[in-house]
Amino acid sequence: MERKTGSDDTNSSLGEFDSEEYQVGEKVMHPVEGACYVKGIITMKRGNKEHQYYKLVPLLNETTVVYIPVISQNANRIRKIMSVNEIDKIPNELNKIEINWISDNRKRQESFSTVIKSCDTVKITKIIIMMLQRELEKPLQSMDKDILCKAQKLAYSEIAIVKGKTFEEVKQEMKNKVQL
Repeated sequence: MERKTGSDDTNSSLGEFDSEEYQVGEKVMHPVEGACYVKGIITMKRGNKEHQYYKLVPLLNETTVVYIPVISQNANRIRKIMSVNEIDKIPNELNKIEINWISDNRKRQESFSTVIKSCDTVKITKIIIMMLQRELEKPLQSMDKDILCKAQKLAYSEIAIVKGKTFEEVKQEMKNKVQL
């Protein structure tokens, strides 16, 4: 499945993403697909003009291809993956982040979705831990399960690609830590 992401306009920006160029073979984070490999930089015709696109292949679904224009604000929506050192610091960083459970379903969904869209792996991990702990007490609502799946896709794919593990290994490790 191939999908173009974004357009060539410059009106949207997430601000926290890099504005640098990526090379073929680099590993990057996409705010929807999670950890991806840059498989190529290709030229495609759009209208009467040719544009360059990053060809990204997600770690979790290598049959999917995502194209993002190289020269646009949408290229800012991807960032380099964290280093091993940064991933190892996540447990220490979690205590510095204040994210509380919100009892109002709609407000919780909005708040957690905003964090997920930020692609901040530390904050996303905090949400995952909170939701897994909540799930130990009582079953999650379907809306919360959806948020948890999106959060896990992003955070675990990045951790997996950095640590050289599978998504399932990271998922099981996190579940084991929460159950302690």
